[in-house]
Amino acid sequence: MPAAGELTALGFLFTPRFECSLGSGADAAARVRFEFQDGRSWLRFSPLTSNANAKARVRLLTARQSGELWVDEVKRGPWDSATEIAATIASEIEVRSAD
Repeated sequence: MPAAGELTALGFLFTPRFECSLGSGADAAARVRFEFQDGRSWLRFSPLTSNANAKARVRLLTARQSGELWVDEVKRGPWDSATEIAATIASEIEVRSAD
């Protein structure tokens, strides 16, 4: 899987680098742009369904790491790879490595 690109999630998406589920898994879809490099993990969701407030649940599957979580350019605090990230399907998610 490349370090950067774009995928379409129709309810859910599983990759070697991350996984996400959208809404109930049957009622939401989004384009997901991603970039994983230099200790930074970045995901940008663009809704493809009418409910832009549907929930997105994301797990980063890269090597065990920790860092600072940012959602829509607002710092949410410390994050570690065991923690699921919750946002909406119109969100930008970034984890900046603490390593």
